[in-house]
Amino acid sequence: MANKLDGDVAIVTGGNSGIGEATAHLFAKEGAKVAILARREKEGKEVESAIKASGGEATFFQCDVAERGQVDEVVENVVSTYGKISVLFNNAGGGDKGNFPDETDEGWDRVIAVNLNGTFYVCRAAWSHLIESGNGRIVNMS
Repeated sequence: MANKLDGDVAIVTGGNSGIGEATAHLFAKEGAKVAILARREKEGKEVESAIKASGGEATFFQCDVAERGQVDEVVENVVSTYGKISVLFNNAGGGDKGNFPDETDEGWDRVIAVNLNGTFYVCRAAWSHLIESGNGRIVNMS
């Protein structure tokens, strides 16, 4: 019996821990080739290795989604590696927990840069590839 995501290529932002890591593993288990996008290389490579060890296919791409140029470059690298993108799971997020009401303007700007702008940047960079796949899907976590 075929897996639900056989033939799909999925980008998972923030795929190096938590919900993103669990999603990357699930997508791989269901047959997708998984592009793990995250800032922290050590954790990202560990997730890549764990997926490969369980028989899945994954590649870690270091990327800060708040940096538009990095996003554009990495999305093109994903396409060069796997030939397409058919699933985008935007999960990267951040912010200091419990800092309100003492959050600095700079801290808040970083939250917006990652959680809002980063989602926009990755969607925009992947959009044409998702359309070309014929069945592109986007899931945005918030």
